[in-house]
Amino acid sequence: VGGSSNIIYNNRIGVSTTSAPMGNGSGGIFILGVATGGNSMTVGGTTGLSPNTIAYSTGAGPAQFGNGYGVGIAHTDLGNQNLIIGNSIYCNAGEGIDLNFAGTFGGASNGIGNNSKPAPGISSSIANSISGTGVNGQTIHVYRNTSSGSGCGCEGEVYLGSALVTGGTWTYTHSLGLSSAQALLVSATATDVSNNTSQFVCNIPLPIELLTFDVTKSGSNALLSWSTAMEKNNDTFLVQKSTNGIDFTTIGEVKG
Repeated sequence: VGGSSNIIYNNRIGVSTTSAPMGNGSGGIFILGVATGGNSMTVGGTTGLSPNTIAYSTGAGPAQFGNGYGVGIAHTDLGNQNLIIGNSIYCNAGEGIDLNFAGTFGGASNGIGNNSKPAPGISSSIANSISGTGVNGQTIHVYRNTSSGSGCGCEGEVYLGSALVTGGTWTYTHSLGLSSAQALLVSATATDVSNNTSQFVCNIPLPIELLTFDVTKSGSNALLSWSTAMEKNNDTFLVQKSTNGIDFTTIGEVKG
């Protein structure tokens, strides 16, 4: 989708009218940047027929056009000021919201979309309350995930509502009475005052309790060392590196 100030709403992308999987090979929605001023697009909404359903993108299509993202944003120019809210995004092979798709349309060294908007933090999720950290004045949109299976990870399947960050923290209260297992499957995005929406962050617990993690310089290399107090069904630690804090590549493995 190109241009500016468009509203993309009430679409079923990757699913049939009965919600059966019909995923695209490349991705769901890709927003092209514009030469000046940003896109100012809105994907979804919270009222009426506004939300989109975007699911089951496989990433099996031509790699230069998509990696299985739900919504992709990035371009050599300005893929910024794009509000993504209220949609049902789930079970995509790639990121639910990908601000750095590095294919034909940009990303990587060409620049990260939505002004590289960082995701918020989730610090607690219990039966009727979800809370975390963020940047003052920004809006946190909260979701939960209910589907399971391959590719169903950190996305936003069911929109719950929003909270405003004050004093560096936010809290969203609800009356769902989530079980302990359900409370772990919540997610959130952050949107700033310019309507740049972040990628999803999820409240997925690690299968370990980390005691220490140290990094020391050894010549031109970095030496990593860590210790744990507890590991549960932990097969392997993956050592990864990143140049932008969003996209990571695995450079080594350590047995758990």
